[in-house]
Amino acid sequence: MKTFRGKVLSAGVFVFALCIGMHFGGKTVKADTVGGTQEGVVIKTATVSTKKVIKIPQKEVVTTESTKTSTKSSSRGLSGGTAIANGSTSDVVQYAFQFLGKPYVYGGTGPKAFDCSGFTSYVYHHFGVELPRTAADQSSVGAAVSKSELRPGDLLFFNTRGYISHAALYIGDGQFIHAANEQSGVTISNLSTGYYEKTYVGARRIMR
Repeated sequence: MKTFRGKVLSAGVFVFALCIGMHFGGKTVKADTVGGTQEGVVIKTATVSTKKVIKIPQKEVVTTESTKTSTKSSSRGLSGGTAIANGSTSDVVQYAFQFLGKPYVYGGTGPKAFDCSGFTSYVYHHFGVELPRTAADQSSVGAAVSKSELRPGDLLFFNTRGYISHAALYIGDGQFIHAANEQSGVTISNLSTGYYEKTYVGARRIMR
């Protein structure tokens, strides 16, 4: 009798457990270890991509063009001074130095021999400036310059025969280069002493 009751009781427990299992059997449990949620809640993650357009500014290249101009000089228009076509006043002086020691010959226009105005004409001609042939005529071109304002490259004039008869090229520090005479040829002399101080009559500036 007890055995039968035990079997019935065991069968009842089995049926009860089976019913409970059927009641909860339709619910699925999933774990999202990332989201930390349970009990059938599924979390889906979506990747959203955005397109960003980055504009790189172009480098601006600026080009410049240099315009070179040349000036031609001649004896025409020298009354107000003129620009040297090729070189500077220091270039004029340096060029003149290479003729130191060349002989003086009356009427000489170089490059082997010079007289005074032939020498100044020859030097300036090298730089594109045409001077009159004689010292007297050269003394009327360019612009007048006082003795205290002399600059290298200025023309100096002397009255050695009762008129302007000698020309020279000022080189600075009270000195000038010129075709002096048969004894000295092309040489350097001092403007502030002796014969040339007494006969000096003025200067003209050929270059602005």
